Amino acid sequence: MANPLTFWYKKFKREIYTYYYLLVDPATPAYFKFLPLLVFIAYFLFPFDLLPDFIPFIGYVDDVVFLWVGIIVAMRFIPTDSLERCRRKAEEKISSSYLLEWIFIIWILLSIAIGIGIIILIQSFFF
Repeated sequence: MANPLTFWYKKFKREIYTYYYLLVDPATPAYFKFLPLLVFIAYFLFPFDLLPDFIPFIGYVDDVVFLWVGIIVAMRFIPTDSLERCRRKAEEKISSSYLLEWIFIIWILLSIAIGIGIIILIQSFFF
């Protein structure tokens, strides 16, 4: 049985690459290219956040979820032949690239370092 976290991560990674290839594909209608971006901007301009962004790592999870929902909604309306062609390109790219993994690892390590720094700063200030 596969790890569900790994499954969802790989699916998310494939969809990000697929959406990138859809953005640069001239066969994709222009109004479908920017729907997830509009959803994300609408969420970004919303007056309050579901999770505050000042919390390291956790604060950006809701932003990523809304971006992912926008991408999924946009992909429902894109013609299937364009979508399948871009998914094949994404699968080829994923098998040869580990850039997203390194970005994710660096993001986690920086978040941990910032969190530890904040805890040390708070302890030194109050105690």
